[in-house]
Amino acid sequence: RSQLCCPKIGILLTCLYQALCTLYTSLWITLTEITTEMAAPGNELSREMVKAVQANNQKEVVRLCKVGEEFTGTYGMGDTLMHWAVSKNSTCDSDLMEFLWTGGAPTGQPNASGATPLRIAIRNGHRKLAICLIGMGESLPVPVYLED
Repeated sequence: RSQLCCPKIGILLTCLYQALCTLYTSLWITLTEITTEMAAPGNELSREMVKAVQANNQKEVVRLCKVGEEFTGTYGMGDTLMHWAVSKNSTCDSDLMEFLWTGGAPTGQPNASGATPLRIAIRNGHRKLAICLIGMGESLPVPVYLED
């Protein structure tokens, strides 16, 4: 009798596992759809603009503005230009950040994971950019320590 019970439990666990995988996939698709909708149609940043900001290429940013690019959209998972400016591999400097800010780039908007540009700047060790964002009116997340 105990031998018949084990295969039934195995089948039950397999079914439960498949149901959980289906639920996970469904939730992932929903999350992807939500984050895609966060950027209003026609308000998405181009890959070229994101690369220009990360490379600290102000001439390219200005050129892209002249052909109609804006600073107010998002790219990827709800990241604004300020998020990209303070990203891990970015070489953006405070001059370009101030240029983006005066052009209307949002400074405090959280991305899809809830992180603001200031929080990302601090996490990635961009001290000068974090101070620049604070100068633009952003407030420090608590607790945060900016070491000298």
